[in-house]
Formats: sequence, C-alpha cells, structure tokens
Amino acid sequence: MKVSEFRKLIREEIRRVLREDIRVTKKNGDVLEIDIVVDDVKVGNVDMESWDDGKTYTISGSNIDEKFRGEGLYGIALLQVLDEYPNISIYSAFRSPEADRAWTALMQKLGNKYSIEQIKQDRQLVYVLTKNK
Repeated sequence: MKVSEFRKLIREEIRRVLREDIRVTKKNGDVLEIDIVVDDVKVGNVDMESWDDGKTYTISGSNIDEKFRGEGLYGIALLQVLDEYPNISIYSAFRSPEADRAWTALMQKLGNKYSIEQIKQDRQLVYVLTKNK
C-alpha cells in the first residue's frame, strides 16, 4: 500500500471516529457564519457575506485549527452549506497556499452533486461552488 493511500485510510478512520458537526447560522439574511465542530469543540469557522441578492455569497474569512488542517473540514463545511441552501453560489477569491490546497482537494472529491467553476474576475482567479440541480 502506498503512503498516500495509507494516509487517506487514516483520515477516513479519524472522521469515522470523531463526530463532526457543521453549524450554520444565518444572520440578517446576508451573512452566513459556519462553525466547524468536532467532538463538541469548535475547531474552525467560515464566514460568508451575500452580494445583496441572497443567492451569491463570498467567503469573507475562514480559519481551521492547525491540528485539524488537511482533514477536509473546510470543504465539508462548504458542501453542507450548499445542502442546506441549494440555490446559492459560494465565491472564493482567497489566494493563500492553504486556500489553494483546500480548493484543489475539494475539486478532486466533488463527484457529480456539486460543481466548481474557475473564473477570472478583476484579473484574479475566483472559485465558484454550486450544487447541481
């Protein structure tokens, strides 16, 4: 077994054992606050703001506890938001190494239930995540 396959199996087992909980709080219709909770402990968050239409949200901030990075929790949170609000689009213009890794990993795991489009906006690469209908 390859090292990468072994690491993947370990991550899957950790997810199975730990109870993950993604809590979405909608505030004033134009802000979504997502808390990422593992075993009743908040380990991260993602904040999104609407573009005034209630259907297009831009990620305005995110943070995952360093011990939980690389586990896919950021992507899981975004997909669960789309499951709860299937008619919205999530935009991300973050260009940090961590954000790029998270979006690359998410693109590899999507399947056919969700879509990611990469667009240029103001000469910047932006990811747009939606749920397929």
